[in-house]
Amino acid sequence: MKKYKINDVSKETGCTKRTIRYYVQRNLIPPPDYAGRGAYYNEHHIELIKIIKILRKEYLPLEKIKEKLDDNIFVKKVLAKGKKSVTGKAPDLLTRNRIVRVNLSPDIEINYKDYLPGTIKNKIEKIIKFSINILTEEGSNNNE
Repeated sequence: MKKYKINDVSKETGCTKRTIRYYVQRNLIPPPDYAGRGAYYNEHHIELIKIIKILRKEYLPLEKIKEKLDDNIFVKKVLAKGKKSVTGKAPDLLTRNRIVRVNLSPDIEINYKDYLPGTIKNKIEKIIKFSINILTEEGSNNNE
């Protein structure tokens, strides 16, 4: 397996050395092999950083990114999609975390992230129903 110094990882991923160290500190990526000047990273580090960059573009908080990276099946699926999907356009596995837009009226819209837990989604659905009821009641009262 090829060895990379932190400068090489930075060039390969477009992340600063500081960001790479931060990802190690937050346990998003494993620490480099060895320590100090002899430290080196490998291709797996680079792939993980590229996945992190894609997930960051999806506006996922670092805690959610950590959960996804801890899921070995998820990482293997993303890596199995090939280099193009990791470095280029986000694969379907990642785009499911999109923003959901719900129109309450022609001028009012609610947006929320799709990855939210079911309990919060249920509360959002209640808010949407309640809001639509209020808006339609007010609209019908104004017309009378």
